[in-house]
Amino acid sequence: MIFTLIFCGYGLGSFGRTSLATGLALALALYAGQVALSTWWFTRFQYGPAEWVWRALTCGSLPRGWAAA
Repeated sequence: MIFTLIFCGYGLGSFGRTSLATGLALALALYAGQVALSTWWFTRFQYGPAEWVWRALTCGSLPRGWAAA
């Protein structure tokens, strides 16, 4: 989703205007950011935000375990 905002026409429209090295640097930076954010999140919470919402909608009640066990 982030890269579509960077490269597609409805975002920055950078497709074809960036070098391979720039694209690779962006991909590695985004990946490192996701790993860091995921590590931080799961040290504090048992479920991810999307899983929590999914469980709430399918079970009809708020799931336990929002805080880390």
